[in-house]
Amino acid sequence: LASTSKVRVIAIGIAPLGKIQSKEELLNAKHNQPVCYKTDESSQGPCYSLDKNHSHFILVDEQNDTGRATELILRLEKHISEQRTGYGGSGSIEIPVLCMLVNGCPKTLERVYQGMNNSTPWLILAGSGGTADVL
Repeated sequence: LASTSKVRVIAIGIAPLGKIQSKEELLNAKHNQPVCYKTDESSQGPCYSLDKNHSHFILVDEQNDTGRATELILRLEKHISEQRTGYGGSGSIEIPVLCMLVNGCPKTLERVYQGMNNSTPWLILAGSGGTADVL
C-alpha cells in the first residue's frame, strides 16, 4: 500500500517495542541511518514483525511507562486527524486516522477507550488474542 500507490501514502504504525520481533536490529542501529529490517509474516506471537505496508513507525517502550507514552500517542493521533491534505494543509480532505488492535494487554482497553473519546475509529482483529478477543 504505502509503496505501490501512485500517490504517496504515509501509513504510520505505532507499536510497543516489547512486541516487535528482531527488535535488537532496531535498537543496535546507528543513529540517523536506515535499517534493513527483515519481516517474518509467518510469526505467531508473542512477538510480531513490523508490517511492510507502513511507511513509518513509532515504537513505544512501555516497560517503564507511567502513561506519558499513551498521552503522547493520543495527542499525535488527534493532531494528525485535524490536518488537511494539500500543500500547506490547504486542502479540503481531513487526513484519516485508524487505530488497529492486534492482541493487546489489559491496559490496552483504557487506550482504546481514550482513543474513542477522541473520535478515533478502531479496527479490532478478532482471533489475535488478548484484549482484541475480549472486545
